[in-house]
Amino acid sequence: MPTAQDWKPTVIDTRDEHAQFESLRHLTNGDTAVVVLRNLFPADYVADQAARIRKLLVDADTAQLLGAPLTDFLDETDSYHERADQAREALDRAGFDLQARAREALRESFGLSSVEVAVEDGEGAFGEAVLRARTPESASWLASHNIMREGDGTNIALTYLAYQLQCVVVADSAADGGELLVHDRAWEPGDDAHRTADGAGCAESVVEGAHTDRYAPRDGDVILFNPDWYHRITPVSTGELVTVEFSLGFRDDLLDYAVTWA
Repeated sequence: MPTAQDWKPTVIDTRDEHAQFESLRHLTNGDTAVVVLRNLFPADYVADQAARIRKLLVDADTAQLLGAPLTDFLDETDSYHERADQAREALDRAGFDLQARAREALRESFGLSSVEVAVEDGEGAFGEAVLRARTPESASWLASHNIMREGDGTNIALTYLAYQLQCVVVADSAADGGELLVHDRAWEPGDDAHRTADGAGCAESVVEGAHTDRYAPRDGDVILFNPDWYHRITPVSTGELVTVEFSLGFRDDLLDYAVTWA
């Protein structure tokens, strides 16, 4: 278990320093809360991509298509892959490519051999990204995610991975609120007893006594954390938090070849 001193973000300004590969291992081992890469992309490009996201999400059907992750479809993976293809087409039509540039930036920053969208034999590619615009009306809940655990019994290829990280690219940060909280408490058997009445997340009692890291995102941040550790986004008080989100998986301890999905 990390100490309070260790459980803090590692922030790397890519204009001044290089990301260290060991930062990934610290995340997979649960030794650090958050790794942030700053200034990977020009500010005008990030602003352009944020505007494209907002335009995409104006339409309710498109917003639903682009906002639903794989974990919502573990009982109906056929329809998931159909939706993933539709989402990819919508992103292409909109000229949106921040998710692709983020994958390449992660590969280059950490010196990985490849970072590619995962493919299911006989089904096709997984989704590339979930797009979200959180407002003061958006719900916020405590969660823990792990596709190897949640997908157990589905036989999807991702359940055979060794490690999972979560990547959040901040296209536009909120004026107030919208902070990432990561607690040094990973999921354990029996945690379902702490689930909220609506089943959307877990009660705060599950992280009672745990160290907590709080990170306020900035425009253009690429944020990595281990989603098996309990986490949540605090409610947005003012403005919008516009993000591009996907999971990053590794098949073994080398952490050399990564696949992504959403």
